[in-house]
Amino acid sequence: NKLANPHMHLLEAAMTRFSATTGEDGGAIMRDILGLFERHLVEERDYSVHEQRKPDWRPSHSNWNEPGHGLEWAYLYDRACYDLNRDPHDLPKQLLCAAERTAIPIYGHRLIPDRIEDRSVQRTFRLWPQLERLRTVYTLDPERDLTPILSTLRRVYLDRHPTGVWVDAVDAGLRPMAPHVPASMIYHLMTAYGPLLAERVA
Repeated sequence: NKLANPHMHLLEAAMTRFSATTGEDGGAIMRDILGLFERHLVEERDYSVHEQRKPDWRPSHSNWNEPGHGLEWAYLYDRACYDLNRDPHDLPKQLLCAAERTAIPIYGHRLIPDRIEDRSVQRTFRLWPQLERLRTVYTLDPERDLTPILSTLRRVYLDRHPTGVWVDAVDAGLRPMAPHVPASMIYHLMTAYGPLLAERVA
């Protein structure tokens, strides 16, 4: 079966190559993946992202939606269109809205769930989807007040342990539940907070 997530990271790698070399190879890959995303991976009905397709790109019987990936696609689609000098229309904002509609209010915080499958929501909330929300909102809706998102990140995940340690996942009662923090979280932290910190330095 074909998975959306590897294509998303290939798009990200092609964008990096394109920005470093402005080579046509990177641009061609970007255009191919954007086309695949538009035709096969985004659901026109509600702008959710199909995480899995059959080898011929038909719908898979085992399909699920991870709102955090929808947020990543929104950001990358917008940036790739900018690099390629093409109009993204309203697709990135529709993806952002679709992901934010899945947010669940818990003790004054609105958290993006890890996974939605068969109309049921997985009631665990990892840090990385919340970080992707921060980056995507900052990029696509720069006039929005980020205070609620930043406050949730700080109070639920980042300020609950000694400096340099954070909570990777919480349950529906905001109780920490991850036995370890994956190294991939460094990537999400840097890409989410990096643009904000760069603006402050500038």
